Amino acid sequence: MRPSLSLVLTATAALQAGEVTYPQMIHLDGTRGLSQTRSAESLGEGFLSFGANGSFYTVDKATAFTPPQGASVQVGTVSAGLGIGSYADVSAWMSYYTVPDWKTNPSKSSFGASGAQVKLQGPWEDEFPLRAALQFGINGGGAQSLQDDRTPDGQARPDGWNYFQTRTGYDFSATFMQTLRAGNETFPVRVHLNEGIVSSIDANYPNLFMIDVGLELTPVSVLTIGLEAHSRSLLDHFDTETDPLWGTGTFTFHLPAFVNVQVGGDLRLSSQRAGVVDKNSLDPWRAFGALSVGFDLGAPSRRAARDAKIADSLEHERLANVIAEGEAKARRIQKSMDSAGEVARAKFRERDTAEAHLRADSARLATGLALCQKDGSSARSQVARMNDSLARRSSQDSMALAEARRQIEEERLKRGDLEATFLKTGMMNLDAVYFDMGKATITANSKPYLNLIGSILVKYPKLQFEIGGHTDNRGQPKANQKLSQSRAQAVLNQLKSINPDLATHIAAKGYGDTKPKATNKSAEGREMNRRVEITVTNLDALKEYTK
Repeated sequence: MRPSLSLVLTATAALQAGEVTYPQMIHLDGTRGLSQTRSAESLGEGFLSFGANGSFYTVDKATAFTPPQGASVQVGTVSAGLGIGSYADVSAWMSYYTVPDWKTNPSKSSFGASGAQVKLQGPWEDEFPLRAALQFGINGGGAQSLQDDRTPDGQARPDGWNYFQTRTGYDFSATFMQTLRAGNETFPVRVHLNEGIVSSIDANYPNLFMIDVGLELTPVSVLTIGLEAHSRSLLDHFDTETDPLWGTGTFTFHLPAFVNVQVGGDLRLSSQRAGVVDKNSLDPWRAFGALSVGFDLGAPSRRAARDAKIADSLEHERLANVIAEGEAKARRIQKSMDSAGEVARAKFRERDTAEAHLRADSARLATGLALCQKDGSSARSQVARMNDSLARRSSQDSMALAEARRQIEEERLKRGDLEATFLKTGMMNLDAVYFDMGKATITANSKPYLNLIGSILVKYPKLQFEIGGHTDNRGQPKANQKLSQSRAQAVLNQLKSINPDLATHIAAKGYGDTKPKATNKSAEGREMNRRVEITVTNLDALKEYTK
């Protein structure tokens, strides 16, 4: 047995593991695998398989418990399997046998044993090459055994090609399966290893330990070559040399519509026993053939799920574009607000200047009136000229004041647009918040902008906000994450100091360079990735403010 295992493992070690697509091979009991070696892989959710296997061998040497020498033994097995989830299969089988040359036995044709199994697969990642699974089964025996060899003390031996298919009694089994997926897309390879324990409720039948190993090669898409080695031995008395030990070779042809046709044979590898009648635990050889058909009942639901995932991806991309456009618009609005604010401040200064001029001109007008009363017509003429000048200047100042008020109103409207965009997208990019280079210190010219942001957020007490800090990919990831967290926290502290009511529904989180919005290969892209964002985390509550 050990040389067979070494041969399989050595042949596999030279192959590179990869993510490949394998044919849906069906095992004798209806699950996935080679002819007698199970695969740890699942059939797949909703995959239904049906199989029929027929074997033939000739009795080499008869004993008191076997058909006569030279008799041909034919055994047929039918099976069905169903993948009930991503990590579970159920299957069942039943057998029938006939021995045409067994003239002394009237029950030369009869139903044999039957069984059912549940197989549980481990939740491995798709790209990981190893699979593992556990299978639990129960076998119910038939009316008569074809090979019921006994030890000198009367205990049954685990002999015969069809030990489980043509025997009496009931067995419980547990099998641990491993499958290594290897090779490449043009030449997929799998290695299967099974270790099983079988316990019978009949005290005359022993507990067994079984090992099966298989190498599965698919040099072309329509053909799989299988090489297997098997051992069936007593659990309390290991004798892998004389107990059943055999090798198997198979050719499986893959046809359209999940149809497989398999031909193969078994060859005895065990040695002879000494001093007993049943010297060989197996006859020299056995030939067999199998046909399996599969139906992928879960394909429509998987296709619908895939289409839904694609639709979700497209919708996500559309929303991302909307958010990006909203952020770009917000940046333009903010720049316009900054410009409009500066213009408004200049207009206020002009208004103040105009009011000062008006007060000065009023004083001069009063002086002129006094002169008019004193000096008569000459003073009145001078006052008239002064009055005309003051009227013109007053008109100009009024026009400047009206323009300043108009621009201030425009600024208020633009601020309203920023708020409306935030309510629509649930996200706001704080592109006017600046930090000292490599630090989390907010610059002084950013604080008026944060005052504006705080005045917007405090108006929506039902919303929960997250301040997210982001960096480009320059530097170490841990340092970037720490810096992004510190900057997000600095913005949070500033907003809470301005508006303490925000403290109960705002949080800060640093993402480092894990969520770039643009490529880090250009200076412009890195600038876009260095950002602080405010995101609404309970989007359902946002709907209350957008009705």
